[in-house]
Amino acid sequence: MMAPPEKKVSLMIRGAGYLLVALSLAYLAYKLSQIGLMGLSQFLNGKALAVLSGLVILYSLMNLLLASNWMRLVRMLSRDAAVPKPLYRIYLQSVTAKYLPGNIFHIAGRHLLARDLPVPQATLLRANAAEILFIMSAAGLILLATLGESTPAVIRYMRDRAGLLKTGALILIPLAGILLYGFRHTVKREAGIFFGRGNRMDLMLSMAFYGLFFLFTSLILKGVLWLQIPAGFSAPASSLNLLHAFTLAWMAGFVIPGAPGGMGVREALLLLMLAPFCGEPAALASSLLLRVITVLGDVLAFFYSLVLQRREKKIL
Repeated sequence: MMAPPEKKVSLMIRGAGYLLVALSLAYLAYKLSQIGLMGLSQFLNGKALAVLSGLVILYSLMNLLLASNWMRLVRMLSRDAAVPKPLYRIYLQSVTAKYLPGNIFHIAGRHLLARDLPVPQATLLRANAAEILFIMSAAGLILLATLGESTPAVIRYMRDRAGLLKTGALILIPLAGILLYGFRHTVKREAGIFFGRGNRMDLMLSMAFYGLFFLFTSLILKGVLWLQIPAGFSAPASSLNLLHAFTLAWMAGFVIPGAPGGMGVREALLLLMLAPFCGEPAALASSLLLRVITVLGDVLAFFYSLVLQRREKKIL
């Protein structure tokens, strides 16, 4: 029995995603074998570990910001209906699911954990879709705003090829128009909610918060690079360059299927984009340490959600 065409396409996309993840991990392993763990860890003294612990806490606090922002989206879509407070805890409780079982499972986890709450699953689905749309829009705006002298060489190459960009625009703009026309009734309904007079400020705050997520995480990356300078291991890197590089790497890790939490893909891209500015050893160490920081920050947010859950049970 032959598989339906849709399933074949889905399997091909997933297979390509797994291949990219495997190639990214192989590339990182190859670079790590060249530099060695001892070379990467020479700057990790007591002071550096204390600073890294602080960066873990900062990233964990950003999870609280993202949870508050998601609650805002649910509130906007719920109109006048009350939004259950446990949703905040549920968002934090599901953040680690993007690593195990894998990418996007943290979104599915919100639906599973909220199944007994008095909030429609359709509202949560729309809030999750809005979150993805807004965070990708914020990332796109950041990438456009940071195109300049500090832009990584690979992005400058694409920018300087006007014909390539025009060709892409000629393909993507009509496709976007067709999609918008096909879903025009849905788009009109949802736009009426988000751009309504009472929700405009919440909409702007949501976009700003997602922009802050990329900004603060790029500052964490800058902090990791700063730790390596006293050891003569790194060169100063532009804040705009770090913001651009992390945002692009985050987007790639998010959209590529088969990459749990963007693991492998994000680090490989950061290594490629930062190496020309601070050298391969510093770029590799920074990309790997940023992964450690983000994973531990997510785990810390998860444990905080358990504290909130315990408080909820005491109240009941």
